[in-house]
Amino acid sequence: MTANNEIAERLRATLAKELKQNVKVITPEHTLRGDLGLNPVEILVTRFSIQENVILALVGITSFAVAIRSADWAGWTYASIGPLMAIHGAIFGKRIRLLAEKLALPVP
Repeated sequence: MTANNEIAERLRATLAKELKQNVKVITPEHTLRGDLGLNPVEILVTRFSIQENVILALVGITSFAVAIRSADWAGWTYASIGPLMAIHGAIFGKRIRLLAEKLALPVP
């Protein structure tokens, strides 16, 4: 058994244990979306949260890149977090509200 197969088997076993399912049910094509039972609004909120974390990571990476060139300016990149999050929140907040209204679901 190769290292990748061994890792995949361990991952399948862990998922089966946590999801309280048979290991045979969990395949590489398996998705957790159905198991979590998320409605469309919750899926969009989850995607929104992931994107927020990506934005924060990109700001940190940008700060690191700026620090290599000029350490004096690296901290200033963090000032972009507020405007970036405001723009992202305005766009996706509206999408979430519209979808929730369309499906008559509560906004989380």
